[in-house]
Amino acid sequence: MSEKPVPIRPGMHYIMGGIKTDVNGETGVPGLYAAGECANVSVHGANRLGANSLLDTVVFGRRSAEKASDYVKSVPNEDIPTKSYVERDLKKIKDIIDSEGNLRVSEVRNEMAKAMTEGIGVFRDQKSMEYAKSVVEKTKIKYRDSIKIQNKGKVYNTDLLFALELENMIDCAESIVHGALTRKESRGAHFRTDITGRNDNDWLKHTLIYKKEDGEIKIETPDVTITQWQPVERVY
Repeated sequence: MSEKPVPIRPGMHYIMGGIKTDVNGETGVPGLYAAGECANVSVHGANRLGANSLLDTVVFGRRSAEKASDYVKSVPNEDIPTKSYVERDLKKIKDIIDSEGNLRVSEVRNEMAKAMTEGIGVFRDQKSMEYAKSVVEKTKIKYRDSIKIQNKGKVYNTDLLFALELENMIDCAESIVHGALTRKESRGAHFRTDITGRNDNDWLKHTLIYKKEDGEIKIETPDVTITQWQPVERVY
């Protein structure tokens, strides 16, 4: 792990990526559309130029909204299994409230956050990324078996909110470590101190991370489609 601190300046963007979409914000999940910072339309490459995100949001936000509106109008309400979704989510909430674990959510979250910062921050290498991955895997087990919340109330329960957020954070962290470990090069915001060069022959590719229903991680690395402009290294 790198011990060299790196100052983070306002406006610096080190992590690219997000939910994979087409130019209309459509994802691989029916009815799910994404735009802006959470989405990856693949118009920025491995590192985004400053201020480009605003234009991205304006253009693809509108396109996504239009397509989402069309989708909603095309799906009859009776086709949506609302009851099963509500029952599933109520069970999840009840399980968290009733949990008798011995670890606070903030404790588990901070441990993972520290490992992600140390292991997969601005500079990373194989050892540091494997360390971050191991902590994320332990965090999944702790979240499932050992967390507790003190507030058992059902009205504006921030303890419950933080617990639900942690589950999403674990998913994001897991995607990041698997994607970074897969890429055996340095490119844009992904800088490995053990493999400092860029390798277009093998790694001019996207990295797509999926989670199967059984929880297994699936990784795909499709080729990048290059149109008018050839990708060049950012050297400033």
